[in-house]
Amino acid sequence: MNDFTRLIASLKHDKRTGTDYTGTVTKVDGGTAYVRLTGSQISDTPCALTISAKVGDKVRVRVSGGRAWLTGNDTAPPTNDTEGIKVVKTENSALIERIRVLENRLDEVPYILSGDIGGAMTIESGATGGAIGTFGPEFLTPPNFFTELQTSNISPQIGRVTVSTESVDTRGYKISIHNASSIAVFVLVRWVAIGRLKR
Repeated sequence: MNDFTRLIASLKHDKRTGTDYTGTVTKVDGGTAYVRLTGSQISDTPCALTISAKVGDKVRVRVSGGRAWLTGNDTAPPTNDTEGIKVVKTENSALIERIRVLENRLDEVPYILSGDIGGAMTIESGATGGAIGTFGPEFLTPPNFFTELQTSNISPQIGRVTVSTESVDTRGYKISIHNASSIAVFVLVRWVAIGRLKR
């Protein structure tokens, strides 16, 4: 029995239940795909193009009741999301980089604290006085200090009154006023501290 006879016999035998075959698409014309069934040397079988297929695709064919149609395409791979994944990864990388830049900027943004040494005070001639500020421990690194000295004494020696800041353990920073003049001075020191705060 040749291939054609065997094929016809199998079609007749499975007319009611249908039989599945595999094959290769040799031609597509409108809504019909012509399939060369695997192992068959006969002319191609016309099948209803019920799924997407092109010439060369390996397909599955259901034959029943004298009709044939495609039931699967084993050549067409599943939806390929490679490019989409690349785009998402690129967008995510860009977003992560933007977040990193913003975090760095936030880290660099200075925080400003200001105040005074706790009120005016009198510093005797040749003496040093001051106060521990209520600032300092909250800074991540030593802040920059800016001080303003106000005094009630009008004297040529007023330039000999100086202000300095120094770290005092973990309690913060001490503002000191040194009076090198020959008279006592009545002073008020206002300060501004600019630096990065601890998180």
